[in-house]
Amino acid sequence: MQIRKSDLHLSYDLHEILGEPTVRGRFVEDVLSAELPEDEKRRVLRMGLRALDGRDDLEVL
Repeated sequence: MQIRKSDLHLSYDLHEILGEPTVRGRFVEDVLSAELPEDEKRRVLRMGLRALDGRDDLEVL
């Protein structure tokens, strides 16, 4: 069996994060209310939440 790092994706529960009284919660709220195309919102959320989690795999897929 082979597992490739690029094939694994962490998903975020945005509704749960929205309820957090944290920077993450505010970040998600701001991005979701921004006037951006949906695909751009997804990319911004993915990269921003990874950064806030301290991850270094910030390349947008």
